[in-house]
Amino acid sequence: MTSNSRFWGRVSILDVLTIVVLGVAVYLLVRPGSGLHLEYARWRRSKEMRAAAQRDWHFLTSAGIRLYSSDRQPQVIEFMDYECPFCRAAAPVVDSAVRAGVRIAVIQFPLPIHPHARAGALAALCVAGSGDFITMHDYLMTSTSWMSWPRWPADSGPVGVSGNAMFADCVSRGVTGPVLAHQIALADSLHITATPTFVSAGHVLDGPATVASLERLASQ
Repeated sequence: MTSNSRFWGRVSILDVLTIVVLGVAVYLLVRPGSGLHLEYARWRRSKEMRAAAQRDWHFLTSAGIRLYSSDRQPQVIEFMDYECPFCRAAAPVVDSAVRAGVRIAVIQFPLPIHPHARAGALAALCVAGSGDFITMHDYLMTSTSWMSWPRWPADSGPVGVSGNAMFADCVSRGVTGPVLAHQIALADSLHITATPTFVSAGHVLDGPATVASLERLASQ
């Protein structure tokens, strides 16, 4: 009897079936669209985002608009969209984290699926260098009336901001368009596709945020 004959003599039908089942299971796990494949893609994307955040941290902190009053460098950058329901739902958590001492700054990333988000971002950037930014930010984040205005900002707006002639001129002429383009480019460089996404110097939080998770992110 040859060695091949002795080998196949020891292999039972059950062994063959086990090998087939294991092969099918491995294929189902690693094929495109499978849970394992999606999890690997998510892990790889997160790794790329962390590396990009670490590489570009100086540019992110320079571009971010602070939600706190001190001059200290931001610990966390939020990429956000004023029309995004998840950003709006996360706003109270972000505010609580800021009150708890987490230094958070925002970068505008209006998504193409939200038709009014770009106008909101441009308006917010028009007051980015003044003391009115947090007032405008809170208004855009909590109100929906601005999404249906025929004209920006003559028809409505937060008290003390929309009536400002310099603000009205900035919005009407699209002065902050290049600034917004730069902020969107920063988001693209980090491979960000959804809002809100929170990053620190080398770490990323792209799921639901809590005060505790933002505190952890700030400390990393």
